Amino acid sequence: MLNINYYFGTGGFYALWIVLLGTDLKCIFDDKRSLEEIYKDHWNISGVDTWKKTEICPINHKDSDVQFFCNPESDTWKNQHTGKRVVIYTDVQTHFKLAHAKHAGPWIDKTNPPDMLNPVLKPYNDIKSEHWPEVTTYDQLLSLEDYQKQELELRTPLKICGNLFETFAYVNSVKWNNQNIYYHYKNQIDIDQADICCNLLDIVKTNGNCLLKPLGYSTNQKCINFTDHYKKLHRGLI
Repeated sequence: MLNINYYFGTGGFYALWIVLLGTDLKCIFDDKRSLEEIYKDHWNISGVDTWKKTEICPINHKDSDVQFFCNPESDTWKNQHTGKRVVIYTDVQTHFKLAHAKHAGPWIDKTNPPDMLNPVLKPYNDIKSEHWPEVTTYDQLLSLEDYQKQELELRTPLKICGNLFETFAYVNSVKWNNQNIYYHYKNQIDIDQADICCNLLDIVKTNGNCLLKPLGYSTNQKCINFTDHYKKLHRGLI
């Protein structure tokens, strides 16, 4: 059994279909059509802004070879006693850029975008000295003295990046394997306990081979064609 774990926007469905197209492992859908027909409908996507409209999610049935977990919580992770635990991730900047484009995670509600400013300002307000200025906008945060920015990086999870979006992503990250990843990869699950960890960008770069090889398979023409389609849908994003 294979347990695929990922968080919003990091290519969980892409990884799932690489496995289904590149191995003899099967999963169960609440759909009686053939795998080819399900694939055709799921990936009939005109662009990332309509990403979720064609999603066909598998059922985590006990007889399925592949279990699929989006946004796993700690109990979900701990209860994966059977088979290999696979984690799909990417760096937090790419992660949040994809989530924003696909209206996933914090951006799932198009009419009510997330408050990105307050989580960014909070670390500053938590440690600021009396002589430090009051900060209520991101431009004011950018205008801080270098020594203040350095102290923030040393004492808080805040790193002031080029814009509010990038900084919001950084605040929601942890350092792992020399890169910053979404913090739930460490506080909801433990990526270090995974049997297989694959960066979405590496899966795309290898046409799925870096995910398939640890499973005893290698990429094939179906995976290559699928990856070409996936890259076209994500032009400018990955």
